[in-house]
Amino acid sequence: MEIRTESIVLESSGEVDLSDATTFYLPMIATASLPTYSDVKGMLVYNTTSNKLNIATAAKWEAITSST
Repeated sequence: MEIRTESIVLESSGEVDLSDATTFYLPMIATASLPTYSDVKGMLVYNTTSNKLNIATAAKWEAITSST
């Protein structure tokens, strides 16, 4: 997996400055290739198997869904 960071600035506070970025891409990963969730808590990815956004929690990968 390649992550490009040309226009993304990681601030010392841990915040990401995207003010100069024109596009922001999330990692796109199939379910079978997702890293162990406990190793990447807080990571947000686009799951290409389910076609949903997933976030790694301390317990599992969870799909982000709307309540509407």
